[in-house]
Amino acid sequence: MAAETDNVTVAEVRTELGAVGLADDAGQNLVLDQATFFRCVENGNLSVLSALLNNRKVDVNAYNDEATESLTSTLSLAVTSLHLAVYKYEEARNLDIIKFLLAHGANISLKAAVLPSAHKISITLRDQAGSTGNVVETKKIALDQKTPLLVALELKSTLYLRGWDYRHWDEVLKLLAEATIVHHRNNVEIKAERQPSAMIQKNWAAVFASEKHETIEVWAEDKSITVLKLLLAGASKILKLNIEHPDAHHSNRLDIKEASFNVTNAIVEFLYTGMVDTAILEQRGLDLLSAAHKYGIKSLKWVCEDSVQATENNWIKLLSAAIECDSNMLTFKCAESIKGVMDERHEKHIDIKKNFSDINDAPHQLFGRH
Repeated sequence: MAAETDNVTVAEVRTELGAVGLADDAGQNLVLDQATFFRCVENGNLSVLSALLNNRKVDVNAYNDEATESLTSTLSLAVTSLHLAVYKYEEARNLDIIKFLLAHGANISLKAAVLPSAHKISITLRDQAGSTGNVVETKKIALDQKTPLLVALELKSTLYLRGWDYRHWDEVLKLLAEATIVHHRNNVEIKAERQPSAMIQKNWAAVFASEKHETIEVWAEDKSITVLKLLLAGASKILKLNIEHPDAHHSNRLDIKEASFNVTNAIVEFLYTGMVDTAILEQRGLDLLSAAHKYGIKSLKWVCEDSVQATENNWIKLLSAAIECDSNMLTFKCAESIKGVMDERHEKHIDIKKNFSDINDAPHQLFGRH
């Protein structure tokens, strides 16, 4: 009986593969199988996707490359199937493909690869009232280095800013946020105890033990700060290498080109005191996070991450910063905030429906002229 079931399944795969316009070679052509997989995601063909994963060697987390792109009409190179499914949601308005991919191991944290700056995806509004389906407007969005959750946020934001219908994206955001939380929940970086003051104490102990108090001039925006070399060198390997570079060694000067003077001054203050001015964290927190990441000052990165408050108004900015700074904590906080807001909206929606269902003469519409 099992053999008969397997034969039927394989036969179904062959039929379905023909239906999407690609030949079948019993799974020997892996490129063709992967191309079929991407095309089925693009077309929303759930039955074929299921058959492919059960009977073929396809990678749910593979990127659409030149080989598979030539056999499909997917939006671009170097995206995963989950990116593609999120993009296609605007047309399909159906979560099934996204749910299916997540259930079968799609990695929510994968980023689209860097593409040429001119290459963007288009989100299109069509004339729904007419029968011709003419395009009314098109907005293009860059995909490179974005996770599926950030892509969904930017697509929804674009619809909102253009005055188009956008509320249907809430359920996508909720689903992707939940998957992100699950993915990062057990991350060592998030679960580990954070003690930035321990690094400061360790560095001062090294200064005391060395009995050396050599200084170096740290420059940013044509202004300088005199800093103990050992405090800088102890803060990160990157700073240590920069200080030991022949140019810095001979000139006794370290140029900080990636940060403003105010941010550089905040870094130095932290290395001396273990503290950061509240106003700096509120006004330039993400700039300070970026500098801490670029120079490998992990303890300062912790302080910046912990100070950030994720809100509906800064989700896109924070997720972009999280990707740039490789911050799992920032991604986790954003995802929790998104889920919380979406859950609250869902509950309010249910309450409104429930309240009107209890009214005998409920209006047929909530707003409008009578």
